[in-house]
Amino acid sequence: MAIYYTYQHAGAWEAAKKNGFLFGDPNYGMLKDEEDANHRSAYDWLADQYGQRTKRLLNGNDPVWLSDTPPNVARGGFFRGWGTGCRIDR
Repeated sequence: MAIYYTYQHAGAWEAAKKNGFLFGDPNYGMLKDEEDANHRSAYDWLADQYGQRTKRLLNGNDPVWLSDTPPNVARGGFFRGWGTGCRIDR
């Protein structure tokens, strides 16, 4: 089984443990502050492309971004201004 890494808001991880799966709940998204909200249209475009290409609907949820390599946390920027977060590697 592969290992994937993602950084999520702590509340999103708590909800995933309760629900049994992780999904991109916009309530815990990074695009809530004014600076990052400028990227909302591009992010929505990516989500739309995902739906068109995979034929899987996100139903208003945001994509969950994963990596197959551990992130370089030394570069910083994780959880900037949007609360407590956690690294998830499963």
